[in-house]
Amino acid sequence: MQAFSGYRSQRSQLLKMGLDIREYKPDPVNRAQLMSRANPPAVPPVFALHAKSMVVDGRIAYIGTFNFDPRSENLNTEVGAIIHHPSLAQRLQAIMEADMRPENSWGAADKPDQYVPLTKRGQVRLWQLLPLKPML
Repeated sequence: MQAFSGYRSQRSQLLKMGLDIREYKPDPVNRAQLMSRANPPAVPPVFALHAKSMVVDGRIAYIGTFNFDPRSENLNTEVGAIIHHPSLAQRLQAIMEADMRPENSWGAADKPDQYVPLTKRGQVRLWQLLPLKPML
């Protein structure tokens, strides 16, 4: 929640820069497909982002947990792999595009906080008030 509070503080600025930010829904339509890749638990989990992925020029894939922020660089044990493999990069891009469909994610410009319970919004706002910016 601390890391999300840092992102939430920067979200409007990122949107003003022209970024199209997609936030994964906690109950995406493609949940069953995602869970079929693993040993599904008895109770379906609420989905949250952790892995970071990027495709550059349709040829290079980045997959990892590194957040490109001071906390990941200095405090956490984060990793990432840069893979020069066009077919893998294109497959990753197709997966990412499926994840960004409206049934699986919403646009950050559409005020997604409205879907979050008031108690959770309050917790994030509390974290935003703390002097954590250098770590986030």
